[in-house]
Amino acid sequence: MTILDFTEIPAPTHHEKKSADLDAFEKFAEAFFKEIKGAKILKRCARGADGGIDLKIEYNGEKCLVSCKHKAHSGDSVSPKDEAPNLIDLLLAHKCTKFIGFYSTIASEKLRKSVEDTFRNSQSAKREGLTYEFFYNTDIESNILDINNPRGWIFSAKYFPKSYINLFQRIVVPIDYYNSSSKELSKLDGGYRLDGPCGGRFLGRPLEKILSDANECLTSELHQFFFYIAIKDAINLFPHYFVYSDQPIKDIDNLQINEISPAWNTDLDTSYSEKTINCNIPIIICAIWSLWDMEKACIKYSEYRKKSRNDTLYQDNYIHEIEIPYCGLNFALVAKLSNNRLRDLFARLVAFCPAGGAKTSLKLENSINFDPDKSGTTPEKWNLDLSEYNEWLKKGLSNR
Repeated sequence: MTILDFTEIPAPTHHEKKSADLDAFEKFAEAFFKEIKGAKILKRCARGADGGIDLKIEYNGEKCLVSCKHKAHSGDSVSPKDEAPNLIDLLLAHKCTKFIGFYSTIASEKLRKSVEDTFRNSQSAKREGLTYEFFYNTDIESNILDINNPRGWIFSAKYFPKSYINLFQRIVVPIDYYNSSSKELSKLDGGYRLDGPCGGRFLGRPLEKILSDANECLTSELHQFFFYIAIKDAINLFPHYFVYSDQPIKDIDNLQINEISPAWNTDLDTSYSEKTINCNIPIIICAIWSLWDMEKACIKYSEYRKKSRNDTLYQDNYIHEIEIPYCGLNFALVAKLSNNRLRDLFARLVAFCPAGGAKTSLKLENSINFDPDKSGTTPEKWNLDLSEYNEWLKKGLSNR
């Protein structure tokens, strides 16, 4: 199932009713290739007789014919009878070298095989170097929601407004895997047994509480993977404020999460933001450090505040520790002092943080700073070992 709901794009007819926009999907395809793929539109889609062409574009240095088929409302795949039987002739007639099937579902196996055979067996296709490509709903979605293409996110809001809202309004999705009819659940004398991750033997506890706690635990376990990725992003953004184990040094390309720690002995230097990202270093760093040890982070921040009270740069943002718990390390202040990149980081850190926060067994005297020269960069080979969690995610809901 795709994140983007392609039924948000009107079909020409649906339940025997004509759409208000008969060419909506063709217009969407035109916008997709122009705005997302950077293609040049050579012939715009138009209603009426078009000789079997919906769109003619120049894409990746080739002239292409695009055939648009919108079957998301029925859920059917695109079959051979839906496509022109003379694809090679069409390409030659329009002086194009590639056929593109642009579908809101997928091509049927028969169509895929038919197109494959047509291009493989045609002497004209071989001589002229004719090729084909399919864009299914999943391909279209992955191009639109590519994290490296911010235009796609704006594009999705325009064509898939409901999907866009559903995508962004929730970060954490509770996983209700277990219920009263789960095959992993069995009755015991005076309690229950729950086989599977976060399960066990439970005596004298209500079933509803057992299932709720197990689902909560499982959700937290699965989300740890995303938490550690966010930690890695935080280290790459502020490497001078983190240390790693020096035993042995060669394992820097395979560090475990418990071999990393905040650099508690490092001074909070406001000028470091010039090497990384413009922000209030003391607040931002101490807020991140609080995920390891809230009290220690508060003490570090309080010590910094006492030293800088005469600095006019911080007078407006000064917060009395007595008035606000946790020395001012609160959501409102962090949000106020964060740009969108930091908001994304903190949203993930808070949303996916496991119960108990981040853990480390590293002693500071056995550590190396990720950025001792304060250059704003991490060691080239450093990597966080997430193989254990990768394996668990691949296996799905199975015991580790």
